[in-house]
Amino acid sequence: MVKPEETKDIVEKDFLSFPDIAADVINALLYQGRKVTGAENLLTGPTETIYEGRKRLRNQYEDVCKYEMDNGKINLMYLIANQSRTDSRMLLRKAGYTGGAYRSQYEHKSQRPFPVIEFVLYWGIPRWRGNRNSRRLFRHQELSEKAWSYIDEMKLHVFEMRYLPEETRKLFQSDMRIVVDFLAEGDSYRSSRKITHKAALIRMIRVLSGDNDPEDVEQWMHEQ
Repeated sequence: MVKPEETKDIVEKDFLSFPDIAADVINALLYQGRKVTGAENLLTGPTETIYEGRKRLRNQYEDVCKYEMDNGKINLMYLIANQSRTDSRMLLRKAGYTGGAYRSQYEHKSQRPFPVIEFVLYWGIPRWRGNRNSRRLFRHQELSEKAWSYIDEMKLHVFEMRYLPEETRKLFQSDMRIVVDFLAEGDSYRSSRKITHKAALIRMIRVLSGDNDPEDVEQWMHEQ
């Protein structure tokens, strides 16, 4: 039997897998609404990386991976993680994901290196209080400023999707606009916007509202 968290994870991944929604999220959140990338430029990439476990090799999965293409070559890689709970060590997971992506580039030297951007879409209700940078993660360590100068600076880019300000929500052009407005305004929210991915959108809103069984969406739509 599929657990509620697994159902939510699957629905969120499915919704973000649409190129127009992925591009919209990237443009709205990372580039303040400027159309830096588009659905036509995004190519789905691998979400699995391998790392050394305690006794054997293990795999880890990112939720969404998109290559930004430029004249047939990879210009940039975006890794998008969905998170429903706060995680004080999420910064270390990010290091694993981005490190795996860079390691893969190192081992496949046929193409020029390209940068990797990872960010987190946090869908939980409590505000995110996890560590967002190296200084905070290691704040209990007694380290000199000289030591800090040799420690790589890591940053975790987290967007609290339930608490986006209105000016940020207005930057979305895809079905994601309906999702973030619904989260901000609640059950009284109504929209006249044209919907592109109707079934996926309804599933997304239902799981974010606490519905653990959104699989009857097609039947419900047919009845409506």
